[in-house]
Amino acid sequence: MRFNDIDLQLVVAIARSSSITDAAEACFLAPSTASLRLRNLEDSLGVKLFERTAHGVFPTRAGAVMVDHATRCIQVLATMRSALSEHRAGLQSHIQLSANWMALGPQLSKDIGTFLGDEPGARIQLHEAPDADIPLAVIEGAADLGITASRTELPELICLPYRPARFVLISPGTPGIPDSPPPLRWPDALGQPMVTLRSALALHKQLHGEAARFGKRLDVRLEVDSHDSQIEMVRQGVGVGVLPAAALEGRSVAGLHLYAIPADWAHAMLYLCTSAQHDHPHLLARRLLDALHSAPLLQVPASAALTSQAARVFANPAP
Repeated sequence: MRFNDIDLQLVVAIARSSSITDAAEACFLAPSTASLRLRNLEDSLGVKLFERTAHGVFPTRAGAVMVDHATRCIQVLATMRSALSEHRAGLQSHIQLSANWMALGPQLSKDIGTFLGDEPGARIQLHEAPDADIPLAVIEGAADLGITASRTELPELICLPYRPARFVLISPGTPGIPDSPPPLRWPDALGQPMVTLRSALALHKQLHGEAARFGKRLDVRLEVDSHDSQIEMVRQGVGVGVLPAAALEGRSVAGLHLYAIPADWAHAMLYLCTSAQHDHPHLLARRLLDALHSAPLLQVPASAALTSQAARVFANPAP
């Protein structure tokens, strides 16, 4: 069973294009060479990777497994080449940081920005990953550091508290009048038109699941590209929105009502995890770990204190 990175790239390209000819062009190969490589690869593995049909070339079950692993292998090889090239140039190492979706917000962006300002030679590759995959990635060395929403007790890991990840619901208020938020139950909020952030795919999936749990259908009325746009569109009455509480720092909440969300995921504690081996992570990654562990929390605007009142409003959601 022998193959190289060109074979891996070819397999992924065929799966993406459903065409050996197009895949050959993407890999700078002649179509006949690509077909021969694929046939030799299938013979070497002893399985058929693709079905040839009149409508295109599609992965078999074995092919889908191969494509998944090949994609990850290509990413690892690219990371290795990038890291080695920077060593040749005399630069510091990359830091592989794997984080769950709750961590990918304003607080982490600010903390990483501060760290990179202090360490101009540093290069960070930030990957979103499911909570369950992050500890293993750190243990196996695929990630130098991880950020999870659960503390994993394993002898191979060191876990340190990072910060709470709190999400809030915002709804339109009365312009110019600092009124108290009207009663609003979480299940009812999920049934209202929503303004969402286009890049927040994991949060979008979470809200879909929450809505389905209460027999609701998530109604995304508008997708925007920034929290500023999301806040302004909610203020204009387009719909309600869910966002990290830290996203409100430095932004006006006038004309908005803020509500606490009665769900465990909306007020989770995040943890930093790293290898317990004495020589891992490398020095620069240890500096990032120290920086994140000691980073100050962002300050949510004072008017967001309405969330404590909203917690009482949400105390008895409909079953």
